[in-house]
Amino acid sequence: MTSYLVDGNGRAHCGKRIKVKPGEEVYGGMTQTDASTNTWEVTSTRVATGETSTYSASLDDILIDSAYLTLEGMIIYHCSAYPTTNDGINFYNNTLKLGDGTPVDPSWTSMVRHDECD
Repeated sequence: MTSYLVDGNGRAHCGKRIKVKPGEEVYGGMTQTDASTNTWEVTSTRVATGETSTYSASLDDILIDSAYLTLEGMIIYHCSAYPTTNDGINFYNNTLKLGDGTPVDPSWTSMVRHDECD
């Protein structure tokens, strides 16, 4: 697992990698840490150990106008790379707030981009 932030050119910038086991609970968050420089920090945490991966960057004049809850597999060449038991992926306790901390009640749309491995 790693935290990553995609810049305006579509390039992903990544934090350190953390090993996780199938079925583990993980936490992910993204926070604007400095509005004057439009700096954001992405955090991924392995709940069992508290180990974190972070990445922070200024997005300059890029305006973030959408939010995604994403699980993305990278460099997976065969379906056998996935765990043999699959109880699904569950996103829960999701919150979205404006830069000033005001809660937003979004309408989330579920989407599976690739389902060839079930």
